[in-house]
Order: sequence, then C-alpha cells, then structure tokens
Amino acid sequence: MARRSKITPARRKRRWIGLKISENITDKDALGGILNDILVDCKSWRIYDFEVSDGMRPGFAIIRIDRIDERYVREVLFEEKSGVVSCTTSGKIKLVRERIFS
Repeated sequence: MARRSKITPARRKRRWIGLKISENITDKDALGGILNDILVDCKSWRIYDFEVSDGMRPGFAIIRIDRIDERYVREVLFEEKSGVVSCTTSGKIKLVRERIFS
C-alpha cells in the first residue's frame, strides 16, 4: 500500500501580549475602541482575556496578534497611551496568563 503524505495548510504564527489597563477602561468594548485608535497599522489583533481593575491593582487584558505585526505593536504599546501598556509577551497564551494573573 502506498504511503500518503498529509497535506496541511500553513498556520500563521501568533504572539500573545499581556496588557495593563487603567481603571477608567471598564469593559471589552472600550478597550477595543482604544486599541482601534492606537493600532492603526495592525488589524490582526483580538482580545482574549479581560479583567477590570479592582482598585487595588490595575486591570489586565491579553490580546493575540500575528507575528509579522509584533514589532509594530510592541513599539506602540511600549509607552502608555490612553491607559494601555504592554507588560509581557509570549508565543503561548498559557505563559502570559501565568505572568499576569498569578
């Protein structure tokens, strides 16, 4: 019997970025609007986890981006603009969650 090769489509490489968000951002929609304004040249981002500030500590969120947009997004989110700043990055969401939520 002949051996068949398995043909799979190439998956895009992705990065996960952990964000600290200010207390005036109270829901995912508000964060999405701010990210639309800040990340003008990147359309590949998507919000995965979101936790609002409880007064004692800032709020956190995790976004997914395509690897080709990583440099641009990290440069834009390095400085705090509109209450959003990046605090960690990884190729695995599990590692970002451990760093942020623990």
